[in-house]
Amino acid sequence: ALLSSLQVFIMATLEDNKKKQQLQNLSYADSLTGIYNQNKFIQLQEGYKNLQLKNLGIAYFDLNDLKEINDRYGHEAGDTLIKQAANNIKQLFADNCYRIGGDEFVAIAVNVSENDFQAKLADVARLMQETNIHIASGMSWRGENVSFHEQLLEADTRMYENKKQYHIKKND
Repeated sequence: ALLSSLQVFIMATLEDNKKKQQLQNLSYADSLTGIYNQNKFIQLQEGYKNLQLKNLGIAYFDLNDLKEINDRYGHEAGDTLIKQAANNIKQLFADNCYRIGGDEFVAIAVNVSENDFQAKLADVARLMQETNIHIASGMSWRGENVSFHEQLLEADTRMYENKKQYHIKKND
């Protein structure tokens, strides 16, 4: 039996929508790590601007010594390190983690208690240690008066303080 032109049109439209969805997913996925990328993170920030959030945790991570590893062992070794770090973060933050720069990651938890958020961060730190990855981290958690933008800056500032302490200890 021949398909009606309406059936053909519907099938073509469904296929087109599927392709558009696949392209959109690709535009949000980091090609190296498979986690969300900066495009998706920017979209998330826009979406959170007007929401009344509670119990928000934001963690900022940055690999330590990536340049040295790239210089000493090559970029493939650096890429392997980035992939492993992303995998460690993803194990605890599933679809709420983003690679927002070369070796920078953000993880977000909404409607999470401070204790549960701290526990997730401790588990990320343990995984990093087990996989021999040195990472600087900073976090911000607020139960009320939540501001995504302020908390992101707070977590970023704390991460840089943590990174500075790492380099002071390393050079002692």
